[in-house]
Amino acid sequence: MKECVLIQQLITNITHLEKVYQFQTDDSAYDDEILKLYYRHCKFLSDYQTQIINESGITKKEILYSLYYWGHRFIERSNAISLLDAGFEQWHFSLIEKIESSCGAVDFTLLEKIDKKEVQL
Repeated sequence: MKECVLIQQLITNITHLEKVYQFQTDDSAYDDEILKLYYRHCKFLSDYQTQIINESGITKKEILYSLYYWGHRFIERSNAISLLDAGFEQWHFSLIEKIESSCGAVDFTLLEKIDKKEVQL
């Protein structure tokens, strides 16, 4: 599945992309360093989506599925440290709707692979 490979590359290279775009964000709302990292990746992909698409050849679909990946990791980590963030969970759910409206049918097989950590760093 070519898409899965491209999404994997985006996930793997996200820190590099953040440096290329000189991305910085205020992640002081979270004390946990791993949670901050996941939040930063989500924020970067959300805020720089159009710029990344226009300048890199990365597709909107790849960005949205990568956002799903980082959002899922954020929620898992939040639950692991007993930090509930209902707003973030709602955003994550609405992302599936955004994938459908932007890309057509949702690839639930890919989402399941992400959920089961079959797609990871």
